[in-house]
Amino acid sequence: MKIRIGHRTNGDILAWLEKQGHQEKPQVYKTEDGEVITYSEDEGYKVVEPKFKVGDWIVSGYNSVAYIESISETKYNLQCKDGSHEKLSVDYINRCWHLWTIQDAKDGDVLSDGTTIFIFKDLLSDGSVMSYCDYDTYSGESDAFCPLSMNLMCSKITPAAKEQRDILFEGMADAGYTFDFEKKELKKIEPKFKVGDWITDGYLHNKITDVLEDRYIVDTKFVKRSAILFNNESRYHLWSIQDAKDGDVLAFKDGTSGILLYKECTENFGVLSHCRIVRNSFIDKEESGWGLTLLSPATKEQRDLLFQKMKEAGYEWDADKKELRKIEQESTELSGKDEEIIDSIISICDREQNNYKTLSSDYYRIEKLKNWLKYLQPQSHWKPSEEQMAALSSAMGDSTSTHYSATLHSLYNDLKKL
Repeated sequence: MKIRIGHRTNGDILAWLEKQGHQEKPQVYKTEDGEVITYSEDEGYKVVEPKFKVGDWIVSGYNSVAYIESISETKYNLQCKDGSHEKLSVDYINRCWHLWTIQDAKDGDVLSDGTTIFIFKDLLSDGSVMSYCDYDTYSGESDAFCPLSMNLMCSKITPAAKEQRDILFEGMADAGYTFDFEKKELKKIEPKFKVGDWITDGYLHNKITDVLEDRYIVDTKFVKRSAILFNNESRYHLWSIQDAKDGDVLAFKDGTSGILLYKECTENFGVLSHCRIVRNSFIDKEESGWGLTLLSPATKEQRDLLFQKMKEAGYEWDADKKELRKIEQESTELSGKDEEIIDSIISICDREQNNYKTLSSDYYRIEKLKNWLKYLQPQSHWKPSEEQMAALSSAMGDSTSTHYSATLHSLYNDLKKL
């Protein structure tokens, strides 16, 4: 019989039921909100009392485990192992659940005695428990997790609450382990990446320089020897050209084929660059080339080299506008005749360059000389560096033109006087 009483007090309900005395008295009354009232000739009407108390761990016949957070007049307020909350009637819990004991523990359950959190393996004849691993909350974080199977003598063991489970699994992951609940096996996490790989989270590119017990050691464009824990590796993936953004500095993986300032991928699967360094020569114009799979983010040293050569050639990079800009210089003190000579030499260089293949060392040596000569023109108080003088000397030896060689010799001797 289900009694619809509405939201009344226990006294109201009992009074109402007493008035029904002329009717046949059922043994159990169930109110609309789930409260259960029993009747007997000796005791009359009686509200069902909770069998368990706040703080108890209880388990059902289906091995559902819950912690009693509070008790209302008609409900147990439960917290389940996964942290979810549930309200069940006092009558149902009293009839179908019992207090949890260590005999209810199953292989793979996460248990705790208040200070040690562990994964249960077996109950031994001496009353101790065997674990797969454990976490000691009193130890320092660096050695709190123990990956060894241990026999533990614990005074009061209960299922672990969600917060305790989180502590155990975070400590486990930090130590480089994971637990396979299907196979009931503690496993060492195998690193997903290897030394030399470039990995990215979509924002920062990292080069792996070492793999330790539980972490990767990486270099970025900002800092060397940073760390990424294995349990965070899911946030990263192997870098590919699709991760490159306009303005990124890339380099060929062999370390010798060049460094470039990436602009975009071309329709024919090439790479368009704002500028590049090839054989130590700075190329100040957009060029496209092949080798998508041969490129990776540049190291800090490679980035520094690109921007150094860029500056030496009289350029700077505008990161906001994504463009290469000529550095503004004071007005030149070179005479008109000097400028004519420089223009003439640049023109001769252009003609000489046609005698060489684009990828030859001679081609890029002449390109380097042209950039240097262009750099001369806007300078006011300038003196060539030793590297620039060496480049000029090398160009003199490479020349196939007698007139060109004589002009370079004359220029070389004049520059030595500066």
